[in-house]
Amino acid sequence: MGAQPASLQSALLTSASALGINLVYRAEIPLGISTQCVQLQGKAEQVLSCLLQNTGLQFRKIGHNTYLIEPAKAGNLVRPPLPSYTLFGSIREVGTGKALPQATVWLAENQQRIILDKKAGFSVEGLSLPRYALHVRLLGYEPLTIQVRHTATHSDSLHIWIKPLPLEVLPVIIEGKQGHLWLGENEVADETRLAIRGFGTADVLQSTATLNGVYMNDARGEVHIQGGESGEHLIRLDEMPVFEPLQLRGIVSTFSPFAVGQMTLHKAGFGVEEGSALAGVMAFEHNLRLPENQNHVLETQLDHLSLNARWAMRQENKGFRAKLMLSARIGLGKMYQSATLSDVLQNWSHPDEFLPFAAIVQRNPLFFETARALKKPDLAAFGQTKADFNDLHGAGRWDWGNGHALQAAFYIGWNTLSGNALTTDTTSQVINRDFYRWGNGAGRVSWRYSSPKGILRTVTMIAATYRLTHAYNYLANLRFIPIVLPDGTVLELRDDPVPADDGNRYQEVWLQAKWTALRWTLGAEGVYAVNRVGLKHWTTQTVDMALKQPRWAAYGTYSHRIGTYTTLESGFRGTWLMGKGVYPEPRFTIRLLNRPAKYGSFSGYLSFGIFRQFIQQFEYSSFSPSALLPSLRFWIPVSDRYVPYARHFTARLDWKTGLGLELGGEVYQKKLRNLRVLDYGQLWALSESHQTARQIEALTGFALGEAAGFGLELKGRTLMVEMVIRYDYARAFRTLKPVAEVRQLVYTDVKPVAWSEPGRWLFATKAAFATHWKWTLNGRISKGRLWAFRKAYYDYLTHSGLEAVFGTYNLQTPETHALPLFMQWDTGISYTRTLKKTTAQARVELLNVLDRKNVAEWWFERPQIGLSGYEYRLQERTLTPFIPAVSLRFDF
Repeated sequence: MGAQPASLQSALLTSASALGINLVYRAEIPLGISTQCVQLQGKAEQVLSCLLQNTGLQFRKIGHNTYLIEPAKAGNLVRPPLPSYTLFGSIREVGTGKALPQATVWLAENQQRIILDKKAGFSVEGLSLPRYALHVRLLGYEPLTIQVRHTATHSDSLHIWIKPLPLEVLPVIIEGKQGHLWLGENEVADETRLAIRGFGTADVLQSTATLNGVYMNDARGEVHIQGGESGEHLIRLDEMPVFEPLQLRGIVSTFSPFAVGQMTLHKAGFGVEEGSALAGVMAFEHNLRLPENQNHVLETQLDHLSLNARWAMRQENKGFRAKLMLSARIGLGKMYQSATLSDVLQNWSHPDEFLPFAAIVQRNPLFFETARALKKPDLAAFGQTKADFNDLHGAGRWDWGNGHALQAAFYIGWNTLSGNALTTDTTSQVINRDFYRWGNGAGRVSWRYSSPKGILRTVTMIAATYRLTHAYNYLANLRFIPIVLPDGTVLELRDDPVPADDGNRYQEVWLQAKWTALRWTLGAEGVYAVNRVGLKHWTTQTVDMALKQPRWAAYGTYSHRIGTYTTLESGFRGTWLMGKGVYPEPRFTIRLLNRPAKYGSFSGYLSFGIFRQFIQQFEYSSFSPSALLPSLRFWIPVSDRYVPYARHFTARLDWKTGLGLELGGEVYQKKLRNLRVLDYGQLWALSESHQTARQIEALTGFALGEAAGFGLELKGRTLMVEMVIRYDYARAFRTLKPVAEVRQLVYTDVKPVAWSEPGRWLFATKAAFATHWKWTLNGRISKGRLWAFRKAYYDYLTHSGLEAVFGTYNLQTPETHALPLFMQWDTGISYTRTLKKTTAQARVELLNVLDRKNVAEWWFERPQIGLSGYEYRLQERTLTPFIPAVSLRFDF
């Protein structure tokens, strides 16, 4: 960029961090020297040439990603007539004593790189000078230069301790598989330091539930971020949008765990570059990493749910570098399904006859007398629920020199969930299925160019498609057929063939351009979205709409340094919808980085701004007695001038000591306006009048919301053990009944939301207690979860003017329906051996080791006639029972 002179020492440190390289030089070399060039992008050689221009210094490569900075005309070394001696030593981390064999150690006077062994030890023979300058560099640690003085012995011993740099409080980065990382080996980056969670498979998304302000409702793995509903955050894979209608993350990973290299979780307070979302952005990246000493790697894993494989290669020649990755996963549900998993799915798919009876009978009392006399179905015949999932990933990067790079990626995933098979018998019960099938497909091509002045230019094209098909019938033996009522009208109940359009189709095409320099970023993007959603209610196509939405957005950011430890980041994003005007999103963040203090250092941030949402997710409740899941989700682009938005404030402060202990805390508060929510009163009216909603206004209304919370965490680590304890307190509220007009929005009839968890404890530890063995333990305790009944009960009975009191339970007061205490402990142990380039691992995980009964939701059995009238028996749908999981993994 080169506009103002800058300190060469500062520029070298900044460039080394940005490029991921090690720089070695005498401590006095850059002192008092300025550079006209501040360049962060491009090849290392280009950046260093720019920085050292007209400084009298030069560089040369001395090792992998390691460069020596020296005077352009080096003088001859003077060697005093001293006998030679040997220098022994090791490199360790302050506080934990952890060996750091990846460090670069340079003996300046001899222009010699010192090679470290696996335990970070070294030995240098033939030394003769009385004094040497020893430089130690490792990314993530404070650079260190030590003056070594020779004693009167034949050998000197030197143990060097380097201090880890407190990480800047950026979005939390959760690492997946990188190279040969295994269970318990830093699957999560230093900001998180947690063990993995999942059914025998490393699922990076499962780890989000262990972060402050992030909640995962275990019923179906719904992720809520800092008081936001699941549909208020975005899911992207290499920037490609991905949609999940059923939220089955509680059972299977979103993607193949081998395909994902890392996930960056942008909680509220993220910058304008990450786009528009009310709660957060989960940005996944494909795994292009390979071990340093290998150009090819093949990874395979077999567990009781799936077969996974990943192949990656690297090719490097002069001026040419390329990486390629392919990953595939095949679900084993069609061939084998463990008894414990079958029990979980059967519990999900247990028919709920109460809701349709309660809803229909209140409008047509005659029907209840007819239906009540029918024989109840043989529910023991249920339990054939099957889940199947498959996906294919590919990604590559090609650098052909002069700052040019081309990246490409694709993802195809398809999933099915089906069940409720009812065997035929003498009562004419027939086979009945509830069937879900959904798939995502996306491709991305991105060109990047880093100019010699350090300006990065990026042009990206993305195409993504998603489709959900949902099909179900009422139970045939309940005779849900048209009934002629006394007034001559016909009550039609859904018993028709499976409709092909009961679901959601959504496609997007993106074109993006971005310019990035040292302190500023400019970007522009155009998006064209095509959407269709169709939902059947009774025999009427209640919802059948198609929307097309072009939208254009531009954004800019600027970062300004205030003093040594503080940075101010400002950003503005503007989005234009066709014929609707521009929607502004200003955002500001103040960051504190590595402020020295007694016994350690402080880092933190304070952020506030406006966040909007242009693609909305809706959750549609089903009250079919045969529905596997009580609801499914669909997406609609915002097409009106009332875009949902949130005013958000969040802050965090971290204290990191040099003793392996860290203490952190965060607080957030936000208010949401113009929220679009489904209006079930309107859906009832559409169904009764046999009309169809063609516009979003016909089936939705507006609501208000507010959320606030705080979190505390304590992290500690030693040479063998790492441990994290977290506590979260969060409350979120929404207006309960939607209104038709924005101007009618007021805070009346406010209720706490269903995903609010006022008190939540998390505990995680991992230990390497022997050379080949590792052990993990994870625990979660929470209480205060409200809205205990199935969501459809509240949607259809309380929002449609129907009777909502059944026995002692009043569905008009969901805030009084609290689920009991949730507590679950999971543990796992792994054994790993490596022979040459082949590594094998056997892993055993035990989920819910206490076999505790954790309740996901309540529902009623079909009412019976008792002595005091209708009697209602409460039923519970439970979460994960005790499940052992075994997996084998091989890397070649």
